Amino acid sequence: MILISTVSCSKVNEDRIPLATVRIEISKAQQAKRDWWVTAPAEHVEFIKPSYPIGFSYTISSYTGYGGVMLVYGYDDVRYAFDLTCPVEREASVKIYIDANYDACCRRCGSTFDVFWGSGAPKTGEAADRQYALRKYYVSYVAGNGSYMIVNY
Repeated sequence: MILISTVSCSKVNEDRIPLATVRIEISKAQQAKRDWWVTAPAEHVEFIKPSYPIGFSYTISSYTGYGGVMLVYGYDDVRYAFDLTCPVEREASVKIYIDANYDACCRRCGSTFDVFWGSGAPKTGEAADRQYALRKYYVSYVAGNGSYMIVNY
């Protein structure tokens, strides 16, 4: 019984943010624009339909999740994507941001999260106390046309 409760307490909850459709295609041409793409560790871009990043061409089939999507270039040279909504606050308007220490932070509750190692795991604050992680999305390369897709399967 003690073993079961120990294991269940260490599980991180990634399902606090309501499910919402995510479909962002970043074409090869769009990847050339620095404000729309990440090419080096610790870079990040936020996608919030219909107008952010400024000038990004969303299509009718584009969706940016519950509170928007943050695309990051990880320290391991892999791209990761997360919903911008803080899992403690659970309000689409309460978004995370990258602070000077390269942590994803919530301005309202003060929680911090790992994004540049790709986990979205809580590091400090109420999110760490309750084990609330960021909702993670998939980033995949489309070999046929050189684009990248951010989706939730």
